[in-house]
Amino acid sequence: MTVDHVRGTQTDERVKARWTRLLRDPLWSRRVVTALLATATLLAAGWFAVRSEITELTMTGISVGIALVFGMITALQNEWGERRRTTIDLLANFSISDSLSESDAVVARRLVEGSPIGPDVEFDFDQHLMQILDYYEFLCRSAYMGALDRRTLAVTRSNAIRLLRDRSRPYVEARRLCYGPDLYSMIDWFVDNCLRRD
Repeated sequence: MTVDHVRGTQTDERVKARWTRLLRDPLWSRRVVTALLATATLLAAGWFAVRSEITELTMTGISVGIALVFGMITALQNEWGERRRTTIDLLANFSISDSLSESDAVVARRLVEGSPIGPDVEFDFDQHLMQILDYYEFLCRSAYMGALDRRTLAVTRSNAIRLLRDRSRPYVEARRLCYGPDLYSMIDWFVDNCLRRD
């Protein structure tokens, strides 16, 4: 096997992996759907113009229809972009907040140890854990409501959210007995519905 053959095989695998990722990416899929919708609108307008008697009124109607479709497409793309920017800004502000950064460091040390976090944790750790769980619950609920971009949140925080949910399950289950079954339920929803298990 030659070096060029090995390089060619690696390149082919990279191309296949890239296209597989792109096809699974909802943003890329939205762009394809948007382009297909615009193309279909143009084709329909052209077909209508050819099949009917071309008058100024017909051409004006076609122009207005095309403008409306492109206006809606632009508005949707702007909304998606704004949602991504909001998500990134919110995640970037996480590192600026001293109390959240401190709580994240304390909880991360405990998670790295690998043991489950039970309901009988010490008071100081309990305060840090609740702050991080509340923060992730807020992020997941915002993603559920559509205020944040789910894909961006999944790419940037998937391991942290999944690990925290899995290791703190005994703690959360004990708290749910006191405060109700919906406590931190959005974290469960996000892990179950938005994160792919590879």
